[in-house]
Amino acid sequence: MNQLENLAVGKSFVIESDVPNANSYASTEKGDKAALTDGLYGRAEDCYGGGWAHFVRGIGRTVTVDLGEKQAVCGFKAGFIQNAQLGIYCPARVEVSISADGAGYMPLGAADAPYPATYPECVRAEYAFEGETPYAARYVRFHFGCGVNVFCDELEVLGRASTEGTAEVVPVPMPVKDIGAYAPRETLR
Repeated sequence: MNQLENLAVGKSFVIESDVPNANSYASTEKGDKAALTDGLYGRAEDCYGGGWAHFVRGIGRTVTVDLGEKQAVCGFKAGFIQNAQLGIYCPARVEVSISADGAGYMPLGAADAPYPATYPECVRAEYAFEGETPYAARYVRFHFGCGVNVFCDELEVLGRASTEGTAEVVPVPMPVKDIGAYAPRETLR
């Protein structure tokens, strides 16, 4: 698709933790979660200084962005910090699925970590995926692992506002991953 834009800027979202942590680790999280869709990138060297949403433990997070209406979605970007010296590791993988109605989802794409966990430098790691087919989607769901400390500065949905020439989202049963925990997901926001 030509002329891709970030459709997620300023959009609302809901964060779910893979396991409940609201009464334990969530209280230690720093940063404003609004940073996830504010359209601004943070500086990796300043993880606590603003521009970064901090997540602590909970195995993983799912962030569902509501675009407000169907738009042509074909890809994503996501930015995280990798700084092994401070115990900050970017997720091994970011997976994204899309939905027209918020009920049925289909996978859009995934991106693996651009740096290994042993990478010694402090960097902003950008995950990116761009598919060939634009889909008419309203909801975009990002999922990433959260071992100890994860800092994310931006979740971008790539596409365009017009749904002309888009394919329909065909929901598929999304497998429930065994994360080794018994508790259901908990909504954090």
